[in-house]
This record gives sequence, structure tokens and C-alpha cells, in this order.
Amino acid sequence: MDNYAVIGNPISHSRSPTIHHLFAEQLGHEITYRKIEANKKSFEEQVESFFTKGGKGLNVTLPFKKQAFAISDSLSSNAKECGAVNTLSFSEDGRISGESTDGIGLIEDLKNNEVLIEDKSILILGSGGTAQSIIPQLVANG
Repeated sequence: MDNYAVIGNPISHSRSPTIHHLFAEQLGHEITYRKIEANKKSFEEQVESFFTKGGKGLNVTLPFKKQAFAISDSLSSNAKECGAVNTLSFSEDGRISGESTDGIGLIEDLKNNEVLIEDKSILILGSGGTAQSIIPQLVANG
């Protein structure tokens, strides 16, 4: 069984475990998915501990998206472009890979719901890591 988690602070309100268990069920995968609360000082230690204990993937939420970017050994082009990471994975050679999926996820959801954004004005409320992650994808999609 693969182990996954979401890390943030605060984290008690997160619906990620429910959402990811539903995804796994739809795909026929057995997973565990839990919440990890960290603080600025314990973030890196919590990430290392999670992966050392066999964790496969870690979702990152406030306030750690930039810190996750900084600790990543390799970054996807999306992560490099927006300067934030919301997904960490651990390779067999011990390297942490960072990805930013917020923008891609938003664009795909809009397309799946037939929301056309090309040549439209879009108001983004908030200025956190998610906003930082979605803006390059919005621009790339006109």
C-alpha cells in the first residue's frame, strides 16, 4: 500500500485525504493519505521523515509552497516558472522532486466544465502560493 500525505499549517480543515482516497478508489489503488501539521522550523524534518519512512508523495499547502521549492533537488518547468511547489516526490536515489500542479489542474477543470478563458479578463482573489502557481498557466492559455 502506498503512503501519501498533505503537509501544511493549519491543516486540520484539509479535505485532501477524502479527495485522494476517492481518486484512489476510482482507480483501484489502495493508499493511505494523512495530514501532517508542520511549522517553518519542522517542515524540512517532517518532509525527510515522511520520505524516509517510505512515503511516496506529499502535497504541500500553505505556508510551505516556497519552502518546498527551495528544498527540491529537481524542479519541473511549471515549478520553475512560478517559483512554488505543491507536490513533492522522492526518487530511489534520494532526491526530492518538486512540481506545481495548481495551474494545470485549474486549466483542466475549466476545460472539463467548458469554461472558455481565452481573451477573457480574470480576477484572482488572494496572492498566496496557489495564485502564484496559476497565473503562468492562465497567461499561457490566453
